[in-house]
Amino acid sequence: MKKLNLLYFSEGGEAAAESPEAAATAVPEPEGGASPEEEAPDNAALLSALEAAVDTMALRAKLDEVRDGLRRQAEEMQSDYPGFSLDEALRGDPDFRRLLAAGVSVRRAWAAVRLPELIKEAAGKAAAEAAVTVGRRVLDTAARTGENAVLDRAAAVMKPNVSAMSEREILAVLEKVRRGEKISF
Repeated sequence: MKKLNLLYFSEGGEAAAESPEAAATAVPEPEGGASPEEEAPDNAALLSALEAAVDTMALRAKLDEVRDGLRRQAEEMQSDYPGFSLDEALRGDPDFRRLLAAGVSVRRAWAAVRLPELIKEAAGKAAAEAAVTVGRRVLDTAARTGENAVLDRAAAVMKPNVSAMSEREILAVLEKVRRGEKISF
């Protein structure tokens, strides 16, 4: 009887051993007949590349987080400064960029860089509001009836009641009639 020699293959397709158990645990030889020791520098380079990729991904995630925070702050500023544009400020003002890079909030960096302009704008706004307020008060005061203490005339027309006049008042009216004045009640 003749024994058949069977050859079993590993998952990679290389001839591994003469038994199935040995094929499952066999380590494939690298192509070109290189030994595992010669392959180690490639693994180190691969490991280094993977670490750099992980670092890059973490850096990208941090950058996205910072960018989202800046965008949120810029949106909040739109209510106070309607003309504010984060993109324009970043493009056009190196001082603004330096302050943000140092960790200063968008609002404080913008205020620090644009302080003179913001003061002029606020003063102009306050002056305009004051002019409107004063104008309204003048109109309101003109439309309002005056009070007795302010007017040079009585607020109401009072007619004398002859039956309620004192003797002295009646004598004063009679004196006016003797002088020729016209009297009406």
